[in-house]
Amino acid sequence: MRTNNMTERITFVAKTTGINEDFEPFEKTEELFSCWAEVSKLTVREMLNKKEQVAIEKTLRYF
Repeated sequence: MRTNNMTERITFVAKTTGINEDFEPFEKTEELFSCWAEVSKLTVREMLNKKEQVAIEKTLRYF
């Protein structure tokens, strides 16, 4: 493992749903942990196959 290639900070989050005291549904996002990671670039084939699923963001939010 080469730590000098880990240039992106990623955060793992948990998305939960529940019911409040007024019996209304709500969603809660809780940050579990964050770490440094090496994120590889997408190939052209991956971009063409999953065009509608690719989001261009610097941070990854949900897994």
